[in-house]
This record gives sequence, structure tokens and C-alpha cells, in this order.
Amino acid sequence: MKTFGMTILVGVLVYFLHPFLPWYSPMIFSIIVFAAIEMKLGNVFAAAFFGSVLASLILTFQIDTANEAILSSRMAGIFDLTSSIYLHVITALIAGISGMLGGFLGYSFRRMLVKRRKDNLYYGGR
Repeated sequence: MKTFGMTILVGVLVYFLHPFLPWYSPMIFSIIVFAAIEMKLGNVFAAAFFGSVLASLILTFQIDTANEAILSSRMAGIFDLTSSIYLHVITALIAGISGMLGGFLGYSFRRMLVKRRKDNLYYGGR
């Protein structure tokens, strides 16, 4: 459930702030979110990737429908893509990879700076 909440949080941040910031802004949001909140590494990867991808797909489809797909069809022609949907998917994957790398960086910062309790019987753990 925590992973789903973090996916929504990253997605909302990317959706509302990405139009005003550079292309690597999903990385910045993921660094901030996952440096502040502790999660397992696999969940960090999943939440950062899917949150960034979903928000980026929604944004690109909104922009595309606002200008009646003129720009995306011309860009797809430049890159020899058969459909402009491939352009949306590639853009979303770039945002997802950027968010995933940012999530890993935030996770690593948290692991580096915050002392973890050892859950071991010999160290006074459970």
C-alpha cells in the first residue's frame, strides 16, 4: 500500500510541476520523495518508474490533443516512427528511467545519512 501511495505522490508531483521544469524533473522529485521516506529498493524502483511514466503519458496525451496531434505526427515522421503513439511511449520511458534513477539516488542518500537499526539478536535487535 505504501508503494501505491508513493507512486501516486511521484505521479502528482511530476504531473503538476513537470511542465514548468526541465526534462529531468522526475529525477529531482524522486530524489526528494525517496530521501525523505524509507522504503525497500524494489518498491522505490517500481514507485518512481510507474509514477513518472503514468504522469508523463497523461501529460503528453493532453498536449497532443490540445494541438490536434500536428506536432507529434510531424516529430514521428522525422524519427521514422509509424505512429505518434510511439513518440509518447518513448517520452514516457525516458521520464520513467529518469525517475527510477532519481529514486535510487534518493534511496542511497537516505541509506548513507540515516543510521539503520540492526535487526539482529546479537546486536540487541528483536
